[in-house]
Amino acid sequence: AFRQGDLDAALTEYRRAQAADPGNVNGWYNASVVYWRRGDWPNVVACLEQVLKIQPDHAAARTYLAAARVRMRS
Repeated sequence: AFRQGDLDAALTEYRRAQAADPGNVNGWYNASVVYWRRGDWPNVVACLEQVLKIQPDHAAARTYLAAARVRMRS
């Protein structure tokens, strides 16, 4: 769905993945990408924080979390 540009359907898929397996890093990270595309910074931050709780060494999550926090302040 994401590749076809259907962000709503993609987010639904990612939320299902999160519900089925809350420890699924990909569900949280991919949801953050959808929220990023929408400019929904609080949800980007929430998802990336969850990624880092599950996998503290996730480099991309750390990078994008810092950038999302900056955008929230602007």
